[in-house]
Amino acid sequence: MPATMVTPATITVATSNLALAAVEQLKGLARAGLFSLWIGGKPVPAGRPRVTRWGTYYPKSYTTWIKSAQPAIEAMPTVPLKGNVALVVEVNCPAPKKTDHTAPMGDVDNFAKGPMDLITKLGKSWLDDRQIVSLTVVKRWVGKGEEPGFRLWWCEVNENDEGLDPID
Repeated sequence: MPATMVTPATITVATSNLALAAVEQLKGLARAGLFSLWIGGKPVPAGRPRVTRWGTYYPKSYTTWIKSAQPAIEAMPTVPLKGNVALVVEVNCPAPKKTDHTAPMGDVDNFAKGPMDLITKLGKSWLDDRQIVSLTVVKRWVGKGEEPGFRLWWCEVNENDEGLDPID
């Protein structure tokens, strides 16, 4: 199965050295090709769900992001992977005019939750989040002329790949 690249040619985004190193490692582990996806727009970390007597809901900023990202994921080809999956997520956040922070605010696991849940929900690649046995998340400010968004790379890996052995 050939690798699939779903990235608009007009997007300008550099890739951090941390993400590149993780992607190079994925290339060595990939059983059936390396898959890639670009989801444009300002990344939003998943907020804590709020539980009320009327139901459970997520913050409006997160649900708005989910609705805006869904078309990008729906447009990708469906290639269901049945085995274990290794995933790299790069979060490219717009830089504020002034900040004392060296990296964007928000926990990396909360940034990764949205794209992972959408891909799972739409059945576009892995069938369940439980298949993801390795997750690398890198967050950074975008540079001048770059677009904010998420870049994801993933591949199916063997169960007994070095460093991915299941714990008994």
